[in-house]
Amino acid sequence: MGGIENPILLDLPVPIRTKRLTLRPCRAGDGRAIFEAVSESMQDFVPWLELAQGTPTLEESDEKARRFAADFILRKHLSFAIFASDRFLGMIGVYGFNWKIPSAHLGYWLRTSETGKGIMTEAARALTLYLFRHVGLRRLAILYDENNTKSVAVAKRLGFALESTSPMADIHPLTHEPTTELTFVRFHADGLDDTDVSWG
Repeated sequence: MGGIENPILLDLPVPIRTKRLTLRPCRAGDGRAIFEAVSESMQDFVPWLELAQGTPTLEESDEKARRFAADFILRKHLSFAIFASDRFLGMIGVYGFNWKIPSAHLGYWLRTSETGKGIMTEAARALTLYLFRHVGLRRLAILYDENNTKSVAVAKRLGFALESTSPMADIHPLTHEPTTELTFVRFHADGLDDTDVSWG
């Protein structure tokens, strides 16, 4: 299998569905839902996410949703809003594409009131299946601060293997001390349960 020459022409059937969840591309109008979820969850985000360095305004959240939508069309960054019925739960996205391989990185966040329910494991499983089986990725990586134990647990539950440990890879946003970055990878979707996953 070779690389993808012109990803903007890649057909990406959406939404992605599981038993409980719907993952669809962000679009104009999602700003308020993003704003409310981020505002609710800021305390949990601060140690891990760049978006937590100051609570975004509603206008900034509207702009971000539109930029996510544009980047999806251009295949620069595939951002999916996670819903259960009509409730916005969080986001999961694919970034850092190298279409010549093709490979990418996976990232995600969940609003505080929805944690501890297996939601992100379910969403990440569905998107991982989609990326390998439909998009044709050959490598998918997840990068974490070593202290982000909840997110690391998601990667382990989904069979991502620890590839590397990188001391002093970044600076912690609160302590301003160097942090250690862990890289977990998968090279295929083998072993992932696909019984309740569909797309298009």
